[in-house]
Amino acid sequence: MVVFVTVILNMEYIFELSEYNRDELEAQACAAVEKRVELSSRRVLPRVWKAVDRLSTRKAPEPILRRRAARYKIYGFALLAFGIFLLIPGLMEPKELFVPLIMGTVCTLLGVLYLLPRRKQPSRKIREGAAQLISGAQTAARRGNAPVMIRFSQDGMMLPGGEAVTYDSFDAIVETASVYLLTWNGKRAILLQKRDLAEASQEDFLRFFEEKTELKPVRANLCGKE
Repeated sequence: MVVFVTVILNMEYIFELSEYNRDELEAQACAAVEKRVELSSRRVLPRVWKAVDRLSTRKAPEPILRRRAARYKIYGFALLAFGIFLLIPGLMEPKELFVPLIMGTVCTLLGVLYLLPRRKQPSRKIREGAAQLISGAQTAARRGNAPVMIRFSQDGMMLPGGEAVTYDSFDAIVETASVYLLTWNGKRAILLQKRDLAEASQEDFLRFFEEKTELKPVRANLCGKE
C-alpha cells in the first residue's frame, strides 16, 4: 500500500514537444483562442451572453443542426432546379417571358445561397493570437538538441525554461481535436498538442488537471464551421 501511494504521489504527466505544423493547427488554434475569448466575455457579461444563447440558432443541439443543414440542402436543390426551369425559357424569350426570367433568376440565386456552406470567419485579432501561440510553441519545440518537455507534477506545471506555474494560477483549459490551450494569470497561455502527451491517456491527464485546478475542459469547434 505504501508503494502504491508513493507512485500516485510522484505521478507526472509529460508533454514532449514535437514539430508544430502551422497549416494543420492554425484552424484549431484559432478555434481555441476564440473560445477562450468567449469564456472571458461570459464571465464579465453573463446577462448579455444569456440573451445571446437564448437567441442564437448556433446553440441548438447537434441533431437539430444536422437536420437543419439537410433541410437547407433540399431547399437549395429544389430552388435551383425550379430556377433553372424558369430561367432557360426566360432567356430564350426575355420580352415575352420577363416574369419567369426574373423569378428564375431569383430562385437560382436563392438555391445557390442555400447550398453554400455557412461559415463564420475568425477576426484578425483571433488569427494573430493563434499564430503567436503556434510560433511560440514551435520555437520552444526547436530549442536545443535535447527533447523539450512540459511537466505536470503534483505541484504545478514546469515550463522548459524552469518557470513553475501553480495550479491555482490557471483560469481555463480549452481543447480541440488535436490541441489543448491552457491559460493562466489572465494573460499567459500555452498550446500543447495532444499527441505529445507521453505514457498516459488523455482522459487521465484531464482528470488529473481538473482535480488540481477545478477547471473542466471546454470544447472548441473549428473556426468557420458550425
